[in-house]
Amino acid sequence: MRVLYGLVKYPLLVMSNHGRWRVHAQCDDITWTREAPTCKVKGNKNRSVGGSALPLRGYKFQQFEGGMREPTVMWWPGRIPAGSVADHISAFWDVMPTLAEIAGVEPACEIDGISLLPTLLAREGQRAHEYLYWEYFGRPAQAVRMGDWKGIRLHAKKNPRGPIELYNLAEDLGEERNVAAEHPWIVEKIEKIMAYRTPSEFSKWNFEQERP
Repeated sequence: MRVLYGLVKYPLLVMSNHGRWRVHAQCDDITWTREAPTCKVKGNKNRSVGGSALPLRGYKFQQFEGGMREPTVMWWPGRIPAGSVADHISAFWDVMPTLAEIAGVEPACEIDGISLLPTLLAREGQRAHEYLYWEYFGRPAQAVRMGDWKGIRLHAKKNPRGPIELYNLAEDLGEERNVAAEHPWIVEKIEKIMAYRTPSEFSKWNFEQERP
């Protein structure tokens, strides 16, 4: 994941509420908003909301990179070095421990997140996740990211022990070549990670998996 910090001088926000895109920008002391009449979306009912993510595969609600990978832009004058770039891989659950460390407090509960503050401040000592895990019940699928390896199990609710697709994102960012047959030991490790998911209190979100 390519993450950008401190590069934005003029914030830009594109908003839509089941209709036209609204483009909002701020430049020094001037704020302007205008309608973009040629761009219409249908909210979450439209799977391709947000447009193409090429060269990434997939779209919103999917576990392929096109539905998951996002850049992060952060701005903290005097603290985050302007124009700095970091390739540290993170996820949304890293936000709380990051903000907690900035505030000088401990998170109120045990979570899987890791503070990104060393990366933000360009310091040494940034901890990294051994792996990241995602799942989505609407289009049941599981995904695991371990370094450059990405494992995906589609139709996880229907077939919770189904095959796992494996991609090397360093060589195949578009997830076009499934190399699971060539690296069975990596697939086995990813399968164990998927099996040890934390059950949800909402039954429709669960996958009936047996731990190996």
